[in-house]
Amino acid sequence: MKNESEKIDEILIWIKQIGKIQIRKFISECLSLPQERVLYQNSDGEKGYNELKKIVKMTDKTILDYWDKWEKLEILEKIPAKGGKRGKRLFDLEELGIEISEID
Repeated sequence: MKNESEKIDEILIWIKQIGKIQIRKFISECLSLPQERVLYQNSDGEKGYNELKKIVKMTDKTILDYWDKWEKLEILEKIPAKGGKRGKRLFDLEELGIEISEID
């Protein structure tokens, strides 16, 4: 017979799995285009506009527009950086099992 601690641990495992499924579904809906997924995954708080522009072939404004949108959806946070702010994703797409396509 399981004690209370074991039962709680088991419940937490199930809650995490259900949460992960819901997050995966929500993120997949928010990031429907391959280019969005590549930008999101590379928005790690370390890369600035210049580096991201080379990777995703978007303008500064487009990147900022996506960051604003994702911040409102609470899947990205803006962090202080030299000369402004950078986007930092809150979820790792690879850990969620979301495919990231290469951009030509």
